[in-house]
Amino acid sequence: MTKYRICMACMAVLLSLSHFLLSCGKPREKTCDSSGDLRIDSLEHRAMDSIYRNPRYAHSVLEEALSLSRDSDTYYDLLAAKSQVYFANSVYDSGFVLHRSIIDYCHRVPMSAKIHGLLGTLKNTEGNYYSFLDKTDSALLCYSEAYQEIRQSDRRHKIPDIYINMADIYARKGAYDQRAHYFRQALFVSDSSGIMDRMSFPIYFGLGETYMELRDFDLSDHFYRLAERELDARNLSEKFTFCNSRGNYYYYKKEYAKALPWFLRAREVVRPTRMDFYTNVCEINLGEIYLCLDQLDSARLYLEKGFKYFHTYNNKTALYHLTTLRASLALKEGNSGRASQLLRSYTDTVGIDPKMVAIRNKNLQDYFAATGDFRRAYEYQTRNSVIENNIRSERTQMRVAEIDMRYSQDTTLLKREVIIKQQAGRMEYLEMSRWVWILLFVILSIVSGMAYYLMKRKRRAQWLSHIDQVTKLKMESIRNRVSPHFIFNVLNREISSEEKGSPRRTQLSGLVELLRSSLEITEKLSITLEEELRFVRTYLSLQAQALGPDFRLEWNLDPSLPQPAIYIPAMLIQIPVENAVKHGLRAIAGEKRLSISVGREDKGISIRIEDNGPGYQPLSDMGRTNGTGTGLKVLYRTIQLLNMRNKEKITYSVREKKGEEGTGTIVLFFIPSNYDYTL
Repeated sequence: MTKYRICMACMAVLLSLSHFLLSCGKPREKTCDSSGDLRIDSLEHRAMDSIYRNPRYAHSVLEEALSLSRDSDTYYDLLAAKSQVYFANSVYDSGFVLHRSIIDYCHRVPMSAKIHGLLGTLKNTEGNYYSFLDKTDSALLCYSEAYQEIRQSDRRHKIPDIYINMADIYARKGAYDQRAHYFRQALFVSDSSGIMDRMSFPIYFGLGETYMELRDFDLSDHFYRLAERELDARNLSEKFTFCNSRGNYYYYKKEYAKALPWFLRAREVVRPTRMDFYTNVCEINLGEIYLCLDQLDSARLYLEKGFKYFHTYNNKTALYHLTTLRASLALKEGNSGRASQLLRSYTDTVGIDPKMVAIRNKNLQDYFAATGDFRRAYEYQTRNSVIENNIRSERTQMRVAEIDMRYSQDTTLLKREVIIKQQAGRMEYLEMSRWVWILLFVILSIVSGMAYYLMKRKRRAQWLSHIDQVTKLKMESIRNRVSPHFIFNVLNREISSEEKGSPRRTQLSGLVELLRSSLEITEKLSITLEEELRFVRTYLSLQAQALGPDFRLEWNLDPSLPQPAIYIPAMLIQIPVENAVKHGLRAIAGEKRLSISVGREDKGISIRIEDNGPGYQPLSDMGRTNGTGTGLKVLYRTIQLLNMRNKEKITYSVREKKGEEGTGTIVLFFIPSNYDYTL
């Protein structure tokens, strides 16, 4: 079993987002020279403190402050604060009206640090708006523009808030390596700016949660403990989020007895309030923990409470997970009939996290094993193995990327330290130029110390490099748990038992070639175009019989391309081709067309995969075939990782045919010449 992550993830994002709306909305610190400025500053602080608890009061206080303002900069600063009240309380039309007014003012006056700060505040608010709508790409664009404005303004102490907002967006995209990167950026800037007293809790808590998702429990525990030092001084929402997340930490470590007190504490935080959603999330968590501890009466009590609440609001994800947990409870109680009834309800997996699907499959496996249907039990065990391997592989790639970014950041900081020390040495030389003999002694001491320091750091860097290599090798070994030689020996015995030239022998030979090529490819980050095309041809030859006589395959390969000398990312063509066969061509009757084109384009090569299937419909396809989309995720993540190392980027797109093009899907890739595949 695993935690109820979907609703909990949404809840955590809302809590953290509300915190950063407040923190980014508060006015910058001012040095006031008059009683009027002091009065306006006080009113603005009071309004921002009441932005959620009493929006009407915040609105009226800002109106009073606007009536006291005597200069344009102060007036439009207050308008920006007023727009945040509108956005925080979902009055978006009024908020955007004020935004347009402020932007017009910024365009009329000369650009200055204050104007940059005002524009940065507006962009950050727009990013929060898109974040609430779950438009993550638009939110990231707004936050990036906000960062560019704020770094040129007199509000640079707000940069860590923007970094944290970007980190939360990457969490929703599942890119926890990027999330860790931006939290560490926020930590560095906050420490350099001397504002750790304000920023330490959200940064430490965010890093603890991030490394928990990456299953680096030692680092996660370190940051959780740093954040816990300030827990008593935080508000109710932050206390609840921290306690729930800390319970998740011990849950993932399977230390259920340690997780229980944290979930109980989270419930105690919100129980006196009217936050029914949070309270019932606690009921689900407690029910699952008691189930893990085999305290079945308590588990039944809390799971029934949670089911009653979420059934009222027809929350699909919550009901799917609750039904799975209740089925697990029935199996533990020996009531297989009740378990069967529950497992047949709420079976739609469209939009459901693969981890929750894996829990349901595990319960189905246990049910069929308990009833003696071992064939079905093995079927669900096989499905779960595929899902878990895909999740583990994706998490491993993110951990490697995060470690790489962390070491790169540490190297940059080391270079800055060296430069700072060199500058300090020059100043010291100028100040002590009168004392020649003392100066010579100091220089010799500094040179010797620096040499020793740099040698020590070099040895440290080499040691860290070795540790990194060992970590990568350990991660790679996960893929090799099943010996491929055993599989090939079994298949070769089957081939030798068939008559020469028989269709079955031909198919088995093709399968062995496909498996052998697949094992070779998975060990490489890039392969030649010739190897990739050979692999795809073998795969399609095995699929041709299943697709029937109506299958038409078209190859358009530029004969001038030196295929053995051109390198591309492994599985770049095979994964879209496999998706076209599984989700496109198999779903239609009549003629099935697949076209694969490779040719020159500008300073690189272009690849085009086109089919005449029903079109690009990932959610419905996943629901129909039980696919997870992990193949494309791994491919896209590999391209992103490689693009970070290259000035010229690999580009890709997936689109559905429209109009006169007919139906189907077109996948396009462009690979620049001289692309570097070294990490």
